[in-house]
Parts: sequence; structure tokens; C-alpha cells
Amino acid sequence: MTPLPMLFKALAVLGLSILAGIAAVTAPAASFTASTPNPAVNSIVQFADTSTGGPTAWAWDFGDGGTSAEQNPTHVYAVPGPFTVRLTAGNASGSNSATLAMTVTAETVLRLNAAHSFDLTLFARDPRTGNTGSGKVIGQNDVYGYFSIPTVSFNAGNPELIVKMVDASSIGQNYWVFYGCMTDLEYTLSVKENATGVVKTYSKDVGKPCGQFDTSGFLPTPTPAGVSPTPTRTPTPAASGPTIVNLTARQFRWDFDGNGTTFTAKVGTTYELHISDVDPQNSPSHGFPGISALGLSGAILSPGSSFVTRTFTPNSSKVGFHPFACSESSCGIGHNDMVALIQVVP
Repeated sequence: MTPLPMLFKALAVLGLSILAGIAAVTAPAASFTASTPNPAVNSIVQFADTSTGGPTAWAWDFGDGGTSAEQNPTHVYAVPGPFTVRLTAGNASGSNSATLAMTVTAETVLRLNAAHSFDLTLFARDPRTGNTGSGKVIGQNDVYGYFSIPTVSFNAGNPELIVKMVDASSIGQNYWVFYGCMTDLEYTLSVKENATGVVKTYSKDVGKPCGQFDTSGFLPTPTPAGVSPTPTRTPTPAASGPTIVNLTARQFRWDFDGNGTTFTAKVGTTYELHISDVDPQNSPSHGFPGISALGLSGAILSPGSSFVTRTFTPNSSKVGFHPFACSESSCGIGHNDMVALIQVVP
């Protein structure tokens, strides 16, 4: 008769063998994460395998023709658009797949916080040379990202501005914007809340601090369907006719409706610029140079006089940034630094 201890030992060994056999015939359960589901063109995405069940082989399909057999690959998308990433994880017993929908933005658009997304764009100016240009995304995850300004700094890989979007809705707060620069360039940062269409802009001018934050700009709950949001720096339309926008020349700076140096115009909307000068220093002291791309002609301004009117209706071919400075140099100081811009959005 087999002693009981020996019997128990034999049964334990048999049980382990059975479990090992079961594991050997079980395919892995595929899963993975991405550093961001909304990368910009030419920015690096880091993929991480989180599959269970002991995978020994990985086959990645990034949706744009790119593939990889690495466990944790990186990938760069060359064009914007929707893509589906597929990971097939396998072992000797079989394979299993998982997918993730990706939306790749233009290289000038930083999309953060995929659960409640924001699109960020940057326009900058070098006060020494007067060169201007749009920011290019050179790195990001779902919370923060970096811009370079290659047409201004002539270094496409040099980070000039970092921006972070913090979702504080879980503690009853707003979506917070933090931004800081690693340069002395002037810039205007535009932040669009995609759920509502609300756009806010943040500017760094000469003599102003390089980095700031905004913890009150975006509410935690999107505007309900059927309710039109009121974006920051969007003027109140007149009772009839075009939307009136007040552009004022102050001492060495432009000002749109008392809100700063950037105005956001929508394609298909007619705007009537009321351009005036309140700078008491000289007469004439400032000049509006016009924006030929928008069909706006220039004008010399006289302090205290009635405003000059210019009307424009941007179309889809005008989407982007349209900067301007000051065309009057009688004062001789600071006019080239009077940079403002109209941003046209769809």
C-alpha cells in the first residue's frame, strides 16, 4: 500500500502537470497602450504591450502601412487622419488581437486630453528680426506637449514652448492650462475646447513673464447640445449686418475688443473692423498696414478721431494665422514690436 504522504505528493505533481498543460494550450490576451491616441504628424508615439498570458511574439500594424515585431515599439505618422492600430500577440498555443483608434493631427496642432480634447496652436515672433511663424509639435503625450518654431529659430528640433492640460473635473474644478517657454520669443497660444468650440488665447509680449497658467478658462461640463457657447474674444454681433470687431492702437500695442492681441474669426462670417487710435503720444501715431490675404487695406490713424472701417469675410482657403504690425514710424520707437494677428478657423 502506498503511504498517504507519498500519494499526496504524487497527486500534487500530477496537478502541476495538468495546470502546465492547460497553460500551454492557452493563447495570450492581447492589449496595449499608446503614449497618446492623438499624435501630431512627425511626432513620436510610444506603444507599450500590456498583454497577459505569456506572449512570446508581437505583430504590430500601425494602420498606415507601418509594422513592427518589437514588444514595445515607437512609430511616427507622416500624414494626418484616422488610423487603427492592431497588435497581435501570440505564443506556441495561438494568438489574439487588440485594436486602438488613433487620430493624427497636423504637425501644427497639439491635441491633448483625449477624453475631453483640446487643440492647441502656437504663433511666434522674434522681436530681434521680426520673423514670424507657426509652432510645430515635436513631442507629446496625452497631458503635455512641446512646440518648436522652425521658421523663427531655424531649428526644427529645438523646444521653445511646453504646454500642459490638466483635467481637474474629478475634484469639481475646471480644465487647467499651464504653459512655459524656453526662449525669449513673443508668442500667442490658442487653446480650443473641441466639445464646445470655445477658444482662449494666451500671449507673451515683450516685458511679460514667460510662463503662466489659467485654472478658470474651461468649465468641467461641455455646453449642452443646442446651446451656443460664447468663445473668448468673440464679439457680440450687431442687430443686423456684419459682426463688429474693435481694433484699437494703444501705446505700442494693438488690442482687440479689450482682450489682447489675437482675434479668432470663423470662415463664412462677415466682420467689420472698427480701427481707432487712443495713443496720446503722437499725431499720427499708428498705422494699420492691412492684411492683403483677407482683403483688408491699410490706414493711417489719428489719435482721438473716429474709427476707420474695414470689412472682410474669410473663406476656407484663409484658415490659419494672419499677423500684422504697425505701418506708421513717425514715433520711431516700438512700432515693429506691435504685432497682433487674426486667426481664421473653420
